[in-house]
Amino acid sequence: MPESKSAPPLVVPNPAAPDIFADELVSLERVNGTIRFHHAVLRRDPSAAGPRRRVEACTIILPEAAAQRLCLALYDFLNKQGLDPAKMVRSGEVAQ
Repeated sequence: MPESKSAPPLVVPNPAAPDIFADELVSLERVNGTIRFHHAVLRRDPSAAGPRRRVEACTIILPEAAAQRLCLALYDFLNKQGLDPAKMVRSGEVAQ
């Protein structure tokens, strides 16, 4: 019987890849066949009292088709976790 070869992983792990945290998605843009997701974090100047400010954290840029797949995958994932986005919007739990 021939020895079976396992398929290579779909994504090669990179322990040096950064983790990015964002408090919120602040805007979306469609530019030259890409969708740009602009994210922000809330920060406060530790040396001065005052309100927290939204500071740009990152922009994720995906080709349109990849952005569509991301939306479908995220919607499916949230549903499986009991967090149906459509139900949450209808009940007023999240803003439209």
